[in-house]
Amino acid sequence: MGAAGGIIFLDGSSLPADCLLAATGAQPLAWLRDTGLALDERGCVLVDAQHRSVSHPNVFAAGDMRMRNDISLPRSSVHAVFAGPVLAYKLLASIDGRALQRYLSPA
Repeated sequence: MGAAGGIIFLDGSSLPADCLLAATGAQPLAWLRDTGLALDERGCVLVDAQHRSVSHPNVFAAGDMRMRNDISLPRSSVHAVFAGPVLAYKLLASIDGRALQRYLSPA
């Protein structure tokens, strides 16, 4: 569970952090349902063209754990691989206050 300034684990211990990144597999994880994030019917995080959560714009998601709300992209490792550098750019742009650009699929 995320908290201001870090993460709190189920056992109550905490870890301070300025930025949290979660790298997961290709299936939506059950804990996402407890986050309050807008999800699709499969449990994937709904994002806009900038990979931001449609319900929490300070949260970004990419790869197979996200579902775009504006276009349909097939579930493919190609999109997940290409999304890594794009997401890194968007995170840095967000921190620096630069405009986020729409992600266009390479495939």
